[in-house]
Amino acid sequence: MGTCVSLLAGAGISRFPGSDEAKAASASEWLAMREDPVRRKIAGTPDLDTILRLFPRTTGEPAFDPALILGEDWP
Repeated sequence: MGTCVSLLAGAGISRFPGSDEAKAASASEWLAMREDPVRRKIAGTPDLDTILRLFPRTTGEPAFDPALILGEDWP
């Protein structure tokens, strides 16, 4: 198992070009991917109304049994 892990780690490192420009580009891309796209859409401090406009509440049947969650149907 240890051999497989080290081979995979080596394969991941070797795919990046060694130039400083490529490293800088990959670092800036990495930083851009870390930025939350929703934060760009919300100006200032988010409130519940703003968040619900972006992500409306779910509708339909729940994915769980509410009575079981409350402990009413517990054997």
